[in-house]
Amino acid sequence: MGIVSLALPSGNLEEETYGLFAEAGLGLHRKSKRDYNPWMDDDEVKVKMFRSQEVPAAVASGRDLGITGRDRIEDWMLEFDIEDLSRTGVVELRDLRYGRVQTVLAVPTAMTDVGSFDDLLRRFPRGVRIATEYPFKVRQYIKKRTDSEPNMFLPGKEVKTGSPISIIYSWGATEAKPPEDAEAVAENIETRHTLSDNNLKEIGVIMDYSTARLIANRESLSDPGKRAKMEYIERSLMSVVTARGVYHIFLNIPTDRVADALKILPAMKQPTITEGMGGWSRIDSIVPRSDYKSIAEKLLELGAQDIIPMPIPRVTNRLYPAGNGT
Repeated sequence: MGIVSLALPSGNLEEETYGLFAEAGLGLHRKSKRDYNPWMDDDEVKVKMFRSQEVPAAVASGRDLGITGRDRIEDWMLEFDIEDLSRTGVVELRDLRYGRVQTVLAVPTAMTDVGSFDDLLRRFPRGVRIATEYPFKVRQYIKKRTDSEPNMFLPGKEVKTGSPISIIYSWGATEAKPPEDAEAVAENIETRHTLSDNNLKEIGVIMDYSTARLIANRESLSDPGKRAKMEYIERSLMSVVTARGVYHIFLNIPTDRVADALKILPAMKQPTITEGMGGWSRIDSIVPRSDYKSIAEKLLELGAQDIIPMPIPRVTNRLYPAGNGT
């Protein structure tokens, strides 16, 4: 069996990625937080940390599996005019459902007359600088709203078009750039507090939301010597992702109301029913966490008692074919 190489993200997704692997029984070890070559207790897996924006290219060039944000995937695709990810040799396997962020255009709150991108252009007719880690998503946003091809100031590369709008690549701490180094920023946020804490306000949405994605090298998936291990890692991670979204609930209910309760409970297969004494039965079932409160209220109306929601560490299933990104 061949060695499977993992490209994992450093930075914003790093802590949650380590947590996911630990919960999946794939614990990562490293000498310190600055160690970018962690290891697993598996000689068939080799791990290396990358900046999240580097992961798509790393997988395209030969790393077997990688984790990065959907925002990074899209920005990389736009940089190289890629319309179909699969043509790069990269397959998006799963949405890992953590690291959810929104990419917004923001300006200092002191700009009280700026509430939109058009307002920003009117306020600074001689030139607008936008600092961002997502230059190509921002370029796409600008081109959809103007006839202008913005200037691009990227690492090791400058493209000057004569436009009054300039996109400046930021290596980090983007929110600190205005007003001296940029009139606006395009930044990822988890909550509105991210902006207000830095005296910024949103004036546009560049990407509605992004979450961490598991991606794979297509050729590696076709390699019998690697595929089994890659699928094992994928299945292990998804067992945790699935479990995070559900509760295992237990409840007691009058036996004559069991049939009504079954109409409410969306079990993965079929709830387990144990008929007890005194006209009562016990049901245990799996329900989505997002629906738990409403389901519990309906069960209470049927006379249910002692409803107990329990978190589940893992839910392991055979996965559908890779490449659906869900």
